[in-house]
Amino acid sequence: MKKVVAIASIPSRKDTLVKTIESLYPQVDLILVWLNGYGKVPLLNNDKVHFWLSPDNVGDVGKFMVVDKFKALTGDDFYLFTCDDDLHYPPDYVEHNISLYEPQTIHSSHGKKFPKIPLPKLISQHPSYYFGNFISKKEKIHLGGTGVMMMDSNVFKKLPYTQFTHQNMCDVWVAGFAHQNKIPIFILPHPQNWIKDLGSSQSIFGDTQNKDTIQTQILNHYLTN
Repeated sequence: MKKVVAIASIPSRKDTLVKTIESLYPQVDLILVWLNGYGKVPLLNNDKVHFWLSPDNVGDVGKFMVVDKFKALTGDDFYLFTCDDDLHYPPDYVEHNISLYEPQTIHSSHGKKFPKIPLPKLISQHPSYYFGNFISKKEKIHLGGTGVMMMDSNVFKKLPYTQFTHQNMCDVWVAGFAHQNKIPIFILPHPQNWIKDLGSSQSIFGDTQNKDTIQTQILNHYLTN
């Protein structure tokens, strides 16, 4: 099956985006990048890397929108890796995911397993699994980070991303979708510092850590039904 990476980027991360692409380029067949609010593409399109300029900032949902923009994938089976524009991925990232993957599931290298549901407050539930830490085994979690996520095309084609009505909340929307459709989310075991933060000055977590009321409500709605 084809190996496809999808990224949504913002202009302040132009330099780290280039480094992210370089780390993934040898590992995959396609890299599809949704450019939120860019004036121009940071690199030229080629046979493997394709950019879509968006005048509006649609946030992280662009990483799902860009896959449907690439019409050549229509009808194909593929592995989809949703990635962030400020991370450096190791040279065995894609193959390691594939080696442990089970069809009709979701993988992530970062996530949470909640001690109790309903949640009192999402942000107060500190990450059970941080992408930069050593993770010893594959196990089910409630919430996976979409910046280090993998799914197959059958899962992606069911994903109702057009209904992700609040921006930069893809992690919680995907968790709700997975729970509703009985699609397990697994944490991916990996070594410490396997994935590296490239030091972006702007992060979704930093922007929303004091504004998580809606995220908590969304998760509680899906995880308790």
